Amino acid sequence: MNMVEDDKKIWMVLLNRNGICEIDKEKRRARICKIFEEESLAEECLYCHVQKVEDRLIFSPARAKKIAVYDLIQDSITYIPLKKMNRGCKQNQENPKFWNIIRHGTNVYLLGYSYPAIVKINMDSMETTYITDWVDEIDKNIKSGNNNGYFGDGYVMIDNLVFIPVGCVNAVLELNLDTDDVKLRILDISVNGIGGLSSADGKNLWIVGKCSKTDRAYCWNRQTENITEYFLSDEEENKFDSFYAPVCTASNVFYTYVSFSYS
Repeated sequence: MNMVEDDKKIWMVLLNRNGICEIDKEKRRARICKIFEEESLAEECLYCHVQKVEDRLIFSPARAKKIAVYDLIQDSITYIPLKKMNRGCKQNQENPKFWNIIRHGTNVYLLGYSYPAIVKINMDSMETTYITDWVDEIDKNIKSGNNNGYFGDGYVMIDNLVFIPVGCVNAVLELNLDTDDVKLRILDISVNGIGGLSSADGKNLWIVGKCSKTDRAYCWNRQTENITEYFLSDEEENKFDSFYAPVCTASNVFYTYVSFSYS
């Protein structure tokens, strides 16, 4: 699902079984360097995203029970238990607990998917903070039966602010990385949640929908609040399943959609 690298190596979690894969880029060799304890060896999607902070890797749990931190020097894994929550966005075995990870200095932020929190971890002290001020407002706006998950793909970081797409509501969450304050920016667009978010200049944010009306994209100027709609297909029946976050360059925006096969 995701990987991280330095000058010499690449690390990733295996998608369809338990394990961390390490690739030596110079020797072009791969090996399973670690197994997650107290988890099934054959489970799919135990962890999804990974970030590297100095000599440690942090993994966001999809179906796993705990957050995992792998110390590359000590060759050991530390586990951080999660608070038990009595609510969540369609919590079931099909939806991951978390999705993306944002890094800002020595802090990492794990974005809940079905888990109703952003979990902030200071990698120096290993202090854990649960940011939940946004949950009630999002839950009030979720349509009945919506299981798109709290957050979509990608994010935009501008100085001390990060803008995160909300997958179950037409909104972007603004998180202040200095204070942990949050603000929900509701957008007047005709999709069913935001699937991906990206920006090349930090001013114009490019947005794609999720699961419904994904044949269109939007450019949101966060300073003027102006929103421009673009259609990605001329054919009304040509609906895309969902999108990852767009890729923005100085002059182009590229869209990659998630394709599913049906029997």
